[in-house]
Formats: sequence, C-alpha cells, structure tokens
Amino acid sequence: MLTSSHIKILKYVMNNTNLSLKTMSQTFNKTTHMIRKDLAFLNLYLQKKNQITINQSDIQAQITYNDFTDFVGSLTFESYVPSQIERLKVIITLAYFESVLNLSKLYNYWGISITTKKRDVLVLKEYLKVYNLGIKSYSGKGIEIVGNPLRHRLLVVQLIQECIDVHDFQIHRRRANSPSENQIFDAMLSNLNQYVSYAQEKCKQFLNDYLLQANYYSKKIFILYILLSRFPLKKDIEIESLILEPLNFYLFENSRVENIAFNQVISMIDFNPPVSLPYNHKLYYLVNNLYEAIVQQMNLSIVTKTQMLDELYVFIYRGYFMNEFKYVYNDQLIKNTSQQFPLLYLTIKRELEPIRDYFQVSFQDEQISSITLIFSKWITKNRLFTDNRTRIVIVTNVSYERIAYFIEQLHTLIDFELTATLDINEINQLNDITHDVIITFSNRIHTILERSGYTPVKLKYFMDNDDLLVLLDKGCSLASLRLIAKDIVELLDDKPKDTQISLLKDTY
Repeated sequence: MLTSSHIKILKYVMNNTNLSLKTMSQTFNKTTHMIRKDLAFLNLYLQKKNQITINQSDIQAQITYNDFTDFVGSLTFESYVPSQIERLKVIITLAYFESVLNLSKLYNYWGISITTKKRDVLVLKEYLKVYNLGIKSYSGKGIEIVGNPLRHRLLVVQLIQECIDVHDFQIHRRRANSPSENQIFDAMLSNLNQYVSYAQEKCKQFLNDYLLQANYYSKKIFILYILLSRFPLKKDIEIESLILEPLNFYLFENSRVENIAFNQVISMIDFNPPVSLPYNHKLYYLVNNLYEAIVQQMNLSIVTKTQMLDELYVFIYRGYFMNEFKYVYNDQLIKNTSQQFPLLYLTIKRELEPIRDYFQVSFQDEQISSITLIFSKWITKNRLFTDNRTRIVIVTNVSYERIAYFIEQLHTLIDFELTATLDINEINQLNDITHDVIITFSNRIHTILERSGYTPVKLKYFMDNDDLLVLLDKGCSLASLRLIAKDIVELLDDKPKDTQISLLKDTY
C-alpha cells in the first residue's frame, strides 16, 4: 500500500533533475536500499510514461506537475494507508462537526486495527495539549475534543487550508490532495456548504470596506474562519486575555464575542497595505533593542531605521498572535534561510530571546527566517543602483515580506522595474499589465501560467548562477551600483523636499 512517504518521494523526483540514490538517501534519511524499494513500489502504480529508472546510482523520470497531481488525486484508501499524523488531522477535523466522534467506525473505514487506534488516541492527547485542548471519552460511543472552541476552530482552519485552493474566495479541492486530505475536504464541504456564499460575501465586503488586500494564504485563513464560525457548536467560544491588544475591526453584527475573537484572529493575517496596529510601548522597545543589537553585532550601516523598525514591529506583532494560537505557516521557499545567512540567522535567533521571554511565545524557524530576510532586504535596500530596467511581474502565493526579500535580492543581480506582484487568483490581470518577464517559484503556478498562454520563468527563491543565466537569456541586464548624477538632478528638479525624499525612496 502507498503512504505519504511515497508521495513525498515522488514529488521530490518531479521537482529535481540530476538526482542520485545518495542524494535521496540523505534527503529522506533512508538507506539507498530503501530508496530503491520505494521507487520500485511507486513504479507499480505509475503509468508507463512516468516510470522511474535507476541507471547505476542516477535516477531519471519524466513526471510533470500535471502527472503528479493526476496520480495523487486518483488514489483511494484501497491503495493508500494514512500515516499517524494524517489520521490525527482527520480525527481533529471530524470532531469539530460531531458532538461525539465514533473512532471505531472511522478506523474500520480505514481498515486499521483497534490496537493502532488506541495508540493513536494516546498520541492525539499529547498533540492537542500543544493547543490547550484535550479529549473526553464516552464509553462505547467515541470521543469529544474539549477546551476553548476558538482554539479548536483555528486548528481546524489550519488543517483544512492544506486541502483547498481559493480563487476569488471560491473554494476548490486541491488537485494534489491525498485520500486523507480529500476526507478532510469532504467533511468541510458536507458540513459548511450552506454557508459558503455568506462567507464569500463577508470576506469581500470586509476587504472592500477597509480598502485592503490579503495574500493567498491569508485569504484561505479568512474564508475558512468565517465558514467555521457559522457552524453551530454546543459550547460558546471563550475570549482569552492576551498581552497584545488585537486589531479593532467590525464584521459580526450579532455577536460581540465573535467580533472580539475575529479581531484576535485577523491580527495574524498579512494585509496589504499593512493595517495600522495598536501601539504597544514594550513591544516597540524590545523591537528597537533587537534592531540595535543586530546592527551593532553585524556591523551594519542602515539609514532607513524608521521604515525597518516599522516592518519588524508589524511582523513580530502578527507573529505574537500566530504563536499564541499555535498557527504554523510552513513555507518551503524559505526553509534554507539558515544556510543562506547562517551568522545573521543565529544572531537574530539569539537576540529574539527577550521578546520570547516577555511574551511567553516561541518563535518558529519560519518566523526567524522571515525576520532574517527582512534584515537582509533592508541591508540590500540601502545600496543604490541605476534605472536601466526590465519590466518584471512576480506571480506567487507567498506572503508580502518574503516577496520583498526576493525583490531586493533580485535588485543586486539585474536592473528591473517591478510592475506587479500577483497571486494565483490574479493571473487574469496580466493582460492589462505591461511586462517583459514573468517570474514564479512553483511548478504548479508555472503550469497554470503556461496553460493560460504565458511563458513564465521558474526561479529558485534563493537564486543561484543558473537562475541569473535564465534572466540574462530573457534579455535582462546585470545590475550596476552606480548612480547617474544627471538623472538624479532631472528627477528632483523643482520638486518640494518631501516629494524629493519620496521619489528617491521609490526610485532607488
């Protein structure tokens, strides 16, 4: 039977060329013999055109993104065994919609033994403790997840968002869902379908009323939270006292408690433009200390301190709420940040301790990586360059601060003008945007763009020489760090002082 491990291996083969048994052995922490067995087992299920071959130690396969999603999407529990973590995720989701969840019936459906079920329940108890939740057992009936329903709701949001795609707040089944993820999606659809139109209108109305945009992942959180808030629970949500004051928006007309909870949740959402956050003197003081410590220890020269402090304050403010509710955002694009910037990463990790201790939260690796990229972006931004630019559009679903780092990284390599940053829902806007090059990072978006008649380039988030050669082949020019005096004089001529400052920031 296939498992999630086989799916991960297949995805890795799809995403990488020039693979070897040794590389895969190191990546998956398995012996080369086990990798051979896994690949041979996958071949039993793969079509002839997608067969994986091993020539001595070299691995070769012709597997497109469409091939991969078609294969995974066709799997059922007749050929697939869910892993323990997959089983726990299904249980947590189903338990939100049922007063008492019959586990024996569920494990019988999976074809998994009662002994395994008992072991899983013990692990589930420990898993839920992280979220301040627990289990109540009913003899002969099943289990109930107990604790603050708000925390259970947010945990379910986190689990469902892995199984969906969102286009203009229209929810779709993700093509690459495993059978377990499809089971979660089906549970969401059968219990919440009647509220979908309401949730869509609420999300659109909110963004329109407050003139905001949200990135792809924030849209997922937003609509799923509104959907789940409509599902009737037998216990009311509880408002917990938090150290930081949340945002103060209005969405729920008939429930003050739901409105407070909503504001706590959206305080961790990535909006554009960034919303005005409540000022917390202690947080600003700690963020300033973090900035000063990093600048001193790394011997940096930063002339844009105010802007950088503002961005750090916003990110750490949002991070507090994400950590308080244990909402994990797993961004594969930045997983190697600690290797790309080892000294900066470790310095930031160490200097974050006063913030961690005061707010009693632990910063995830992804958050430390993002702060590292914020610093690196501003270090780069303090360099000046010319204005001989290729017009570039970036199409991606990653968050704004991560895109900001990539843009500054790109500035050090080529001269360009960023004409737009779009997510997967906004591809239709390309028709109205003047551009020379479209950049993306994922096979999925690359495939969608090609289907739509565009010729994008897929780059690595942390660019290397191969990526630079791709851009040069597209007609881009290497970046220069010189400024043309005549151009600056013409740009600033007869402009008021405030306008001159703004123009220099925007242009250089």
